[in-house]
Amino acid sequence: MRQLLYCVSYCHSHNVIHRNLKPENVLIEQDHSFDQIKVVGFGSALTYKEGEILKETIGTPYFMAPEVLKHSYGKECDIWSLGVICFILL
Repeated sequence: MRQLLYCVSYCHSHNVIHRNLKPENVLIEQDHSFDQIKVVGFGSALTYKEGEILKETIGTPYFMAPEVLKHSYGKECDIWSLGVICFILL
């Protein structure tokens, strides 16, 4: 989860919202020295301006934030998806 949070934080610091975070879009690379994750599936990703309100409903329903369904969301929708992933892992 820590690596996943770092990935999303990096994207958000570069004004990119993934909008479709789910376990299927997280790959685990196994190397002999360490394990590393890779986030994939940026087909629905979007660059945004700080404070911009997004209205398009996109993503996988089980991992979508309620704000996405209300057509009024921002980068926080990725944080909701991370919470759902964490819940599933637990």
